[in-house]
Amino acid sequence: MTNKANHPLYKRWRFIKDVTGNPRDPNYQSYGGAHGIENHFKDFDEFRKYIERKLGLPVAPKTQLHRKNQQDHYRPGNLVWATNKQVGRNQRDNLYFTYKRKTQCLAAWAEQYGIPYGRAVERVKYGWTIEQVIEIKPSPRDLARMAKKRGAK
Repeated sequence: MTNKANHPLYKRWRFIKDVTGNPRDPNYQSYGGAHGIENHFKDFDEFRKYIERKLGLPVAPKTQLHRKNQQDHYRPGNLVWATNKQVGRNQRDNLYFTYKRKTQCLAAWAEQYGIPYGRAVERVKYGWTIEQVIEIKPSPRDLARMAKKRGAK
C-alpha cells in the first residue's frame, strides 16, 4: 500500500498507538496506557492484516473497534466491531449486577425488564437490591414516558 494514512483502518490504528503509548494524548488516561493497557500489534501492517482477515472492515458506519475485555490489551482475539450501545455497556465504570446467575450492566437489566434507566439508577442509589430494582414494575407514568421515547427514535 503506497499511502497507509488513506487506509480506512489507519485512524483507528493511530488512536490505539497514541492511547497506549503517548501520555500526552488526551485519551491516554481513559483508554489505555495509564491503566497498563498495551498495543500488541508491532506495526500498522500487522494490525491491518489481522483486522481484514479475522474481523473484516466495519460494515456499519457507526461501529467502533472495541476491546471485548476492558482489562486486556489491544491484541488479536480481544478486538471486535461494536455499536455505540455495545461499547457503552462494556465500560469499566458501569454498574454490574448478578441476578438469577446472570451478570450484566444495570442498563441491560433495565432494558430487559422495561424499567427506565434513570429510575433503575435512582433505585440503586437508594440502596435497593437488584431484585427490587428489576422486580418492582415501573409506574404507568414511567411506562408512558418510555413509550413516548421509543416513538421518538
